Amino acid sequence: MTSTFRLDSRLPSPPPALARRMRSALDANAPAQDGPGRHALDAAMVLVESILRDATGSRTGAITLLAADALVTHAFEAVADEPERIEHLASEAMARIAAAAAEAR
Repeated sequence: MTSTFRLDSRLPSPPPALARRMRSALDANAPAQDGPGRHALDAAMVLVESILRDATGSRTGAITLLAADALVTHAFEAVADEPERIEHLASEAMARIAAAAAEAR
């Protein structure tokens, strides 16, 4: 069973520029097999990796960083009703972010 993270169901809605960046990342990633939390984390990781590749400090980088942060937050909100999944998602998120940072060095 695949599951797509639904940005349009979030309240309050994010500012338009942030929502566009988040939606772009979500749309670029196939829905995850194990839920919307994973879909949001996968999309966030694409953004994190793009920030690390293009470390110019531009304004575009700032909105991308905000979008990645929001998607990670939403990933955890998506699994909040399943406490047994939170620890696994946290471990995976930390490992993936650390690996991306190490690769960018």
